[in-house]
Amino acid sequence: MKVAVGRGPGDSALWSRAAQGDHDAFGQLFDRHSGAVYSYLFRLTANWSEARRGVLELFYNCDPGTACRVAFDVAVPRAVNVIVHSAVGQIRLAGLTGTVTAYTGTGQIQATGLSVRSAELGTGTGLISAGFTVPPRRIVASTGVGSVTIRVPATGRYQVAASAQLGPVTVTVPRLPRAGHVIQARTGTGTITITDS
Repeated sequence: MKVAVGRGPGDSALWSRAAQGDHDAFGQLFDRHSGAVYSYLFRLTANWSEARRGVLELFYNCDPGTACRVAFDVAVPRAVNVIVHSAVGQIRLAGLTGTVTAYTGTGQIQATGLSVRSAELGTGTGLISAGFTVPPRRIVASTGVGSVTIRVPATGRYQVAASAQLGPVTVTVPRLPRAGHVIQARTGTGTITITDS
C-alpha cells in the first residue's frame, strides 16, 4: 500500500477556489495559517492564554446548493490589531488605531477614519477605498481587478509606488523619495487615486 503525503494545493489555488465560494478551501487556508497567527500573538504576549484570548474567530459554512447569507458586525477596541480574511464579501473598517490587515477574494474593502501605523488591504476582485486621519508609516493596497482610492492627510510627505496595468494612476499627495511614510498601491485593471483627505 502506498500513501501519498503532501501539503495539498497551494495558497493561491485555495484563495482562488475560496473566492468562487468553496468554503472547504477557505477552511483549509484557516487551518494552515491560524497557527502562525497564534504564534505571532504569543511572541507579542509571551503567554499562550493571552494569545488565544487575543483572537476572535468567526466562521460560517453553508450547505451546498442552499441560498446563504451571513453578516458579521464586530466592534472591537480601537487599538486592537485587526486581521480579516474573507473569501467573498465586503469588509468595512472604521476608526481603528491598531495595525490592520484585510483581504477578500471577491468584494470591496471600505475603511474610514483609520489612525493606524500600518495597513495592508487586498482584494482579488473589488475596489479598495481607505481614509486615514494621521499619516501611516506604511500602506499596501492591492487588487487584481478594481479601483484603489487612498486618502491621507496632506501634513505628511509620502514615498509612493503606484501602478495599474490597465487604468490611470493619479497621485496628488506631497511626495518625497525617502519619506518615512510609504504608500504602495497596485491594480491589474482599474484606477488608482492617492489624494489628501
